[in-house]
Amino acid sequence: MNHLPESNTEHYSPIEHVYFALAGLITGVWVYSVSFHSPIVVDYGTLLERVWRTYKGEMLGRDFDCATTPLTYFIQAVIFKIFSPAVLYQKLYLAAEMGAMTWLACLFARRVLNFSLKTTLVWTATLTAAWAPGLNQMIPWYDVDAIFFSFLTLCALGM
Repeated sequence: MNHLPESNTEHYSPIEHVYFALAGLITGVWVYSVSFHSPIVVDYGTLLERVWRTYKGEMLGRDFDCATTPLTYFIQAVIFKIFSPAVLYQKLYLAAEMGAMTWLACLFARRVLNFSLKTTLVWTATLTAAWAPGLNQMIPWYDVDAIFFSFLTLCALGM
């Protein structure tokens, strides 16, 4: 006899995944439109310079000082290598990351917290609206990646 619990996904309709993907898409489009337009004065040159130096093969800590975690610079340098060194690709990455974060929040609310579909969408919209205007998603900075990958891990453990 199999003692494993049944999958939670059996109780959800396919339209829910469409709603969740739409919520992620809306978030991604909004983030793309406001990225790099922070109301808080931030030195984008520092971000771009560190990414550029990493892209050119220099190492954080050895070739230049960096007080923040290096993952963001490595991710952005890989994006530069795959596409080209352009702010457009940073904005697209940021929008995709935040869209995925919204989609994950919907899944988490529905599967782990057992919210109804309506509550899930309202909760996610409220959470996104409250969190979205912050500085941390205006530019691809280390805290955006930290929040995304931490939440991704939480979702992987919870689902």
